[in-house]
Amino acid sequence: MSKKGRLARRVRKKVRRQELEKRNRKKVAREYRRRNKDGDTYGGIESGPHKPLIPFKNSDKVLLIGEGDFSFALSAVEMKYIQPENLIATSFDTIEELNEKYPDVAKENITKLQNLHVTKIYHGVDCTNLIKTLKLSDNPKKLGKNKHVIGGLKIDLILFNFPHVGRGIKDHDRNIRVNQQLIVDYFKNGRKLYDLLRINRRAETGDKKKEHQKFTRDNFSTERIGLSMFLGEPYDSWEVKKLAKYAIGYQVARSGNFDWETFKGYHHRKTASMHDTTKVASERKARIFVFQSPNIPILLEKVMEEDRRDNSSDDDLDEMD
Repeated sequence: MSKKGRLARRVRKKVRRQELEKRNRKKVAREYRRRNKDGDTYGGIESGPHKPLIPFKNSDKVLLIGEGDFSFALSAVEMKYIQPENLIATSFDTIEELNEKYPDVAKENITKLQNLHVTKIYHGVDCTNLIKTLKLSDNPKKLGKNKHVIGGLKIDLILFNFPHVGRGIKDHDRNIRVNQQLIVDYFKNGRKLYDLLRINRRAETGDKKKEHQKFTRDNFSTERIGLSMFLGEPYDSWEVKKLAKYAIGYQVARSGNFDWETFKGYHHRKTASMHDTTKVASERKARIFVFQSPNIPILLEKVMEEDRRDNSSDDDLDEMD
């Protein structure tokens, strides 16, 4: 091929590459807008600024942290907001402690969940030490054990409703600090769990490429960490948005009102007993926050870039043929 012909071919390839990159950028923007627009619905209820939010879709795999009497888990399943096989419901308390704190109620709710085919119910799970207390392993040879505990190797949302240390600390500032630390530890451990499951998925598929070097939509697009909390003091002073950014670099993907009527049958309990809070919980304003990595557009662009490189390599092979 003449020098002029080679130059013309390089120019054509450059133009095609630029056009592909332009299309990819538009595709990334559309994908990001689709994931974050206000009109997105979860569980059939819009998550606009003044509407109640259901933070998961029916098909999401959800890990519930810190269930008290398991009435939230039961409500989510009975209202058909989530498929029973996709729910992992956990309590910080052991089964003995649950029966002591919430006599009859916890046992009854757990039995109902089991009758509805919720099989992943665990006790003694600490949000500040998730991997260990869920009895997961970072040993690649025990991947099957992790798969059994989770019911797969993927979780879409980790959710903690109304986290609180429950120590009755009277000092206002100290109360804020210890609860902030609880939430920071929760965020960090949620991120660690996601990291472990991504590594497990790579090991299962036999992909030798290092996890942090492999960008796929499956790796990051649904990894969300959520919590619900009351509004007003001292909760506003916890500054959970800043804590999420400080702890793991996440930002609010969506938030909405916690509507007690949406989760019929859910009864918020004090950490230490059956009693309600000083003011009946259902009469208090609360909000659900769902956090996610802000780097999704960047990661999506890297997905597109890898796809482009793969396509470019295929084109080069075709030309060699």
